[in-house]
Amino acid sequence: MEELEIIKGETKQEDRLNEMGILEVWEVRLWKIDPSNSQSKSLVSSSRVTLLSNMAVPEHANEAGEKLKKYAKL
Repeated sequence: MEELEIIKGETKQEDRLNEMGILEVWEVRLWKIDPSNSQSKSLVSSSRVTLLSNMAVPEHANEAGEKLKKYAKL
């Protein structure tokens, strides 16, 4: 019989406002949990992503937003 693997994920977001827009910092962690002992877990992956959002769009890039809406999923 195949052994079951349990993966647990957590995210944490922090927003900061600066003069250019909103700075978003996302931290993502994935743990593998031992099915026989849920208290036993090992970190499999960890990553931090920083995004600058809510910025003004330059005039030469106004059309890009319409093209991207076709593919964006929120």
